[in-house]
Amino acid sequence: MVIMKKIKSMLFAALACVGLVVPAVIAAPAQADGCGNGNWSVVIGGLAASLDGGTWQTSSYLYGDERIEYNSANAIEGLDRLRFVMSVHRDVCPGDHIKIVAHSGGAGIAHQWIIENSWFPNANAILLADPKMHEWPGGDGFSRELWWMGYPMAGNDDWFGDFPTLTVCNWNDHICRADSDWTGYLTGAHTVYITDADYYGDWEDGAFYF
Repeated sequence: MVIMKKIKSMLFAALACVGLVVPAVIAAPAQADGCGNGNWSVVIGGLAASLDGGTWQTSSYLYGDERIEYNSANAIEGLDRLRFVMSVHRDVCPGDHIKIVAHSGGAGIAHQWIIENSWFPNANAILLADPKMHEWPGGDGFSRELWWMGYPMAGNDDWFGDFPTLTVCNWNDHICRADSDWTGYLTGAHTVYITDADYYGDWEDGAFYF
């Protein structure tokens, strides 16, 4: 019985980490869109779970020029899709500034992409409720408890190099601030973020708590 309780707790933690539970509809994989006349954005959401769509994430609750679609139970798939979209758009539209806006598990995926591509020019990222957050005074995000999930979701750091990255965290959101309890998450702290890419600037950097 104790073991089953621990397993259930770990499953709940994994679902909570990778984010917002939203209805999902299976759709075609996202591809890099046309050039954005100087500015272009890509958005990526967290967990999607529903009876009809399973764990397919359309990222439709975020607003940007391109949405990353992926099986949210497989973070590596989301990371691979982000790699593809960023690479193709930079090749096709070298003059565009690219802005990444990602939430929850999607922010964890974007976080890992930044670590591996901190040299990437003319781009920035906004990480909303990032579970891999590592920033004083808020402390680490929930990924500090997810060592068992492995790459790319486990672990916390801020190794962004020169890549402009703004992390935004609700003080009561356990996903980005694991020192808080689950009360805030369960009462809406995880869903109060502005998810429109146009709201955020092109060069914002640092950490913002609210």
